[in-house]
Amino acid sequence: MPHINPAPAYETGAHARALAAAGVQPTSPTACTKGKSGVTPATARDDLIEQRVAAHAAASSWSRHTAAVQAWQRARELVSAAPGRIWPPDRLREAWVVYRYGTAIRDDWLTPDSGPERVGDHGAGDAGTRGRGQQHRAATAIALYELHAEHRPAGWPRAGAAALCVLAALGRADTLEGDIARLLVLAKDMRACIILSDAERRARMARRALARARPMPSPLSFRSSRRARWETIEQRRCRLRDELLLTGDDPSTWTIAAAIEHRIGPNPPAELVDDVVDQELDGARSRQLRYADELRFGRWDLPPT
Repeated sequence: MPHINPAPAYETGAHARALAAAGVQPTSPTACTKGKSGVTPATARDDLIEQRVAAHAAASSWSRHTAAVQAWQRARELVSAAPGRIWPPDRLREAWVVYRYGTAIRDDWLTPDSGPERVGDHGAGDAGTRGRGQQHRAATAIALYELHAEHRPAGWPRAGAAALCVLAALGRADTLEGDIARLLVLAKDMRACIILSDAERRARMARRALARARPMPSPLSFRSSRRARWETIEQRRCRLRDELLLTGDDPSTWTIAAAIEHRIGPNPPAELVDDVVDQELDGARSRQLRYADELRFGRWDLPPT
């Protein structure tokens, strides 16, 4: 059995050596710390805790700052890397914290509470919890962004990992998971600028519309053959889009109001249970127009730093 020293830590001299290394005068654990009742006063106990915390912070300041500088260098390497590189999740989380909380430098020294200093103090904990599947979601968003990088916002990098750091610098999400979701939305908006002219996509849409138009064998088929009296705005959009696809037309050039005006579909149309909203029949066209508006109004502008 190994020998275990039953003496408290202050009797072994460990605390005294740590305080002496930091230049802090240690206090005796028995001198002036007990009152008449024999209970240690709260003020003396708090002073002792503050001294120990200050001693630990002073003794570890050099190592924490060194870790912060290294985290800053690794984050800059990630941002300047070429597209296509697969980054470990810890590197992504660390770089996100660095750019989310800023990399301000003052007199060749990282400012307190900056992103690198946070990494040096307690790692990448400020990136939030790493939920199940976060690495897969990040890799999917990065790959989709790099696949359609020619339609990225002005000034944005081609690499998806660097784009994730740009989103972190914008400071609109509190965790890495939020910016992964925002990167995926941006990548889908960029993809919408390409898929509208894809003939194969239109052919797949036409095949699905034909399959939906076929009557399903059912003993209640007499009910399904009757025209609906009410429909939502989404049901109307899908119905008009399918009717245009069955006639060989391109639904990306139509809106709901234009289709109704040209008497496409049953007349009079079913009554709407929602508010009357004129929107694009093709979801990709609607996403493309929304993305163009966001670029015009500066939602995806680069941060000032």
